[in-house]
Amino acid sequence: MNTANIVILFLLFISPFIYFPVVIKKRFRVQKGFLRYLIIFLFGLVQSISYLIILFVLGIPL
Repeated sequence: MNTANIVILFLLFISPFIYFPVVIKKRFRVQKGFLRYLIIFLFGLVQSISYLIILFVLGIPL
């Protein structure tokens, strides 16, 4: 894998943990349960998979 692709995938995977607490309403911020972190984790996973699909469709080598 290209170093640039690894950095982009890492940033896409980690970014929801940074901006979700800012965007989510206050009543959901109070809840710090497993479900909240699972949703954020899955959102980051979907972003990373979407990026890989775009690379595959465009034919850009990894």
